[in-house]
Amino acid sequence: MVSLKGKVVFISGAGSGIGRATALLFARCGARVVLGCRKEGDCKEIIDSIIATGGIAKEVDCDISDLLRLPKLAADIIGAWGQLDIIINNAATISPMAGIPEIDLEELDESIRINVTAQIALISKLWKELSEKKGYVVNILSGAAKNPRFGWTAYCAGKAALHMFTKQISLEGERFGIKSFGF
Repeated sequence: MVSLKGKVVFISGAGSGIGRATALLFARCGARVVLGCRKEGDCKEIIDSIIATGGIAKEVDCDISDLLRLPKLAADIIGAWGQLDIIINNAATISPMAGIPEIDLEELDESIRINVTAQIALISKLWKELSEKKGYVVNILSGAAKNPRFGWTAYCAGKAALHMFTKQISLEGERFGIKSFGF
């Protein structure tokens, strides 16, 4: 078992649900957590909870739908404590929910940008730091990656792509000591 004491963990989509629970757990295990929330201040309550129990946490503005801001996001993540050991890609959208003939193409584009393109772009920007720390990439997947559901075209396709990207990270990251898995 790898000790998390002092490790720096970035979690996207940390404002609620799986991201929030993951942040609380990693902080309780001694990690320094960097919480990615859509807007500044969205993670204040979670940070207060972590600090109240003796944990260490910071927030970064993390609207990953804006690809032009990803280099700044990567710099902010590293800037929090000067390193990165683990990244948990949790941010996602389930929209648009529509059958194939009715799907809104702008919403589809945004969904793929959030669920796939931004994940790949952010890892690309953090690759050097992950290599230096022999880091971990954890991609939050879904049964939707393998099982189609009516009206979930964008989400299923995005999670399937993220599943393959997880395998690609393992393949290309092996020689750098980067480990990757989907959960």
